[in-house]
Amino acid sequence: MHMNSIADNLPVATRLELYPNKEEGMEEEQKKDTQKDIQFEHGYRLGFTENNKFYLHNHLSFILYFHKERVEEDVEHNYRVVRFEVMPKSVKLEGKSPAMQGNVKLK
Repeated sequence: MHMNSIADNLPVATRLELYPNKEEGMEEEQKKDTQKDIQFEHGYRLGFTENNKFYLHNHLSFILYFHKERVEEDVEHNYRVVRFEVMPKSVKLEGKSPAMQGNVKLK
């Protein structure tokens, strides 16, 4: 399932870094030389599956890219959002204090 957000009338996108030439067992130095492709996906995924377990993204980091408009002197500048990215992640709360976990219970 994909989620959507909007900032300054611009939809959010998730940045994907793909390594088409990456091979299993490569050394770290070799990975640095591997070419990566950057793609963007509309919105962000609500979670993911790993080893037949479901995980929700419970933290989102937003990145806003903006341009400052050129105006004459003594005029207040306006800023325009030109790109809106999200980096979703799942943070394990096990072992945290009850105050940090909140009172969420799953049924």
